[in-house]
Amino acid sequence: MEAPRFIAYESTSSLTSVTPAVQGTVLELGPGTGNQLSYFKSSAITRVYGVEYNLEFAEVLHAKVRENNLEDIYTPVFCDILDANALERHGIVENSIDCVTSFQVLCCTPDPTAVVAQIWKLLKPGGELVFWEHGASSDPFTLLAQKFWTLFWPTIKGGCYLDRNMRDILLKSADWEVVELRYEGEKASMMPRTLGRLRKVVAE
Repeated sequence: MEAPRFIAYESTSSLTSVTPAVQGTVLELGPGTGNQLSYFKSSAITRVYGVEYNLEFAEVLHAKVRENNLEDIYTPVFCDILDANALERHGIVENSIDCVTSFQVLCCTPDPTAVVAQIWKLLKPGGELVFWEHGASSDPFTLLAQKFWTLFWPTIKGGCYLDRNMRDILLKSADWEVVELRYEGEKASMMPRTLGRLRKVVAE
C-alpha cells in the first residue's frame, strides 16, 4: 500500500482508538517516516524519543517532527532498540519510560521477543506498551497463505513477516497486566490486527 493511501487508511482504522492512551515520557518504537506523529496529543506528553534503526528515514522524520510542531519534545534516536549503550546516551535506561508505542514494527524486527522484553525493562513500573500490530490470521487457511507469502515477502517488504503470532510474542515475552487486548480482521485478511495496551506489572 503506497504511503499516502496507507496514512489515509490508518486515520480511519482502530489505531486511533489506542493512541489517546499515549502519555508522559514516550518511546516511539520504529517511527520510520513519522506517519503516526499527528496522532499524539502533545498536551499529554512530556517527551518523545523516536528510536529508529534505519538512518534512511532521518531526513523525512525530522521534517515530520517540524510539520507537527513537536521540535520541543521529540528527539529522534537512530539506533537499535537492543543497543543499551546507545539508548543510555540519551538517558533512556531501565525504568525510565512511561509509555512505549509499537505501531506495525514487531512484524519487521529480527527478534521480536527480545524487543518486547527490552521494552518491558525500559518502562517504569506501571508504564504501558501501546500497540497496533499485524500478524498471523486465526483462520487456518488464511494462515497457510500467509506462510506461503512469507517465503519471499520479507525480502521485498523490508523484513516484514506476515505470520507472526503477535499475541504470544507480546504476552510471553514479559510480565504484563492486560489493560486492553483485541484482535481484528476479516477471515481472509492477510494483515489482521492485534492491538491494545499492556501494563508493566509492579513488583510487590
